[in-house]
Amino acid sequence: MDNINPSNLKYFFRKLSIINSRHTNKDKIYMVKKERKLQAKVHRLEEDLHKTRKERDLALRENRNKINELNDALISMKATIHKLLEDKKHRIRHLERKIRKEVKFR
Repeated sequence: MDNINPSNLKYFFRKLSIINSRHTNKDKIYMVKKERKLQAKVHRLEEDLHKTRKERDLALRENRNKINELNDALISMKATIHKLLEDKKHRIRHLERKIRKEVKFR
């Protein structure tokens, strides 16, 4: 330590401080850039999520509407089949009566 010149030591610490502050500034700049990139990515992901949710909700509504339409069509078909069966039963009864009358008269 006796051989070290105080002015050289002062110069060394000044340079060390400057280098440290440069790295600190570079680190801060790097961190700010990284943070901005991450914020942009988060924003894009949130937009994608929002878009995906809208698409999902739209698909669900469309599916519900299709299900309701199919249910209505099925109910209509069941009613039509029921009416046809009743008409057929009525026609069979009518024909049976007609046959009985014909058989009685012969």
